[in-house]
Amino acid sequence: MVFHMLFQLSKPLTPLDTNFKPTTEELNLNDPSIAIHRWDHGAYTGLEFGYQIRPHHYLTAETNYYLGKSNIDKLNYTKNRSLSFSLGYVYSL
Repeated sequence: MVFHMLFQLSKPLTPLDTNFKPTTEELNLNDPSIAIHRWDHGAYTGLEFGYQIRPHHYLTAETNYYLGKSNIDKLNYTKNRSLSFSLGYVYSL
């Protein structure tokens, strides 16, 4: 059994215009006028460290990085990138 806890730190964005009203609309990815690629490919790497605190009990720390290789947006030069960190507690049966 593996338990991971994920922590995300973020700062809320405040619009410059205080009268800003957010809008939502449905996005149809099959529409060719949107010019967005639905699929991405790239390189994924990670590093994990585990420390045994007593028999069958471990603390883990992990980091992962993803670098997308395809251009997501057909109109702009855009690539996906991701960096993640996680801390975990593992109890092995």
